[in-house]
Amino acid sequence: ELFWEKNSGVSAARNFGLEMARGEFVVFLDADDVLGADFLRSRVEALRVDSSAGACGSLIGFIDENGERIDQSITLRAPADKMLEEILFYKNGVATIPSNMVFRKQVLAANNILFDTRLHSSADRLLLCRVALVSKCISLPCQNIFYRVHGGSMYHGAGNVSKIFKDNELFITILISEHIVPEKMMGEFLKRNYYMLSGAAMKAGDYAASIRYAFKYGSATIKYLTK
Repeated sequence: ELFWEKNSGVSAARNFGLEMARGEFVVFLDADDVLGADFLRSRVEALRVDSSAGACGSLIGFIDENGERIDQSITLRAPADKMLEEILFYKNGVATIPSNMVFRKQVLAANNILFDTRLHSSADRLLLCRVALVSKCISLPCQNIFYRVHGGSMYHGAGNVSKIFKDNELFITILISEHIVPEKMMGEFLKRNYYMLSGAAMKAGDYAASIRYAFKYGSATIKYLTK
């Protein structure tokens, strides 16, 4: 069955699709995605074998506008057993593209997990963080999804630096306010992200914010120095 929704942004469209979905599993596909023949089979089989997993993804390939493979210096994969830690600390080689994954709908519905419409590029990471709090992700060693990279894609150009800074700032604020970051990780999380936000604000020309986050970084470093 096909549903149409007015253009209210990517997150709103995905949430509408989730509301309409009636199956056991859900997939969020974008126009830039090209799926391999066993994309669904590999993920659904893995989720049926491991009932404790709420999501399953694989290695990710990239193609250009003409469908030609793009060689990556780093192999990108779905988050694995340490899903929350890998996302919070931007683990090298871990991609948070939601279209890479098949989700168990019951896990999303039971925990009221949706894409946050306040966010743009960070909405994907926040959804996966929320999933990580209640479930786990299987990361398959196969590569059966390919993401098309071009000038208009979110991966290639997520907007100007000011918009990216504001989006990351809100993302980090939500993580803290919703107590998504475990206490044992809080010190390292704050130091890394306040340092990143200070630099991002400087690039965006928001010098007051840059100074503010530099001060926050220093305060967090002192507070967690002995922890």
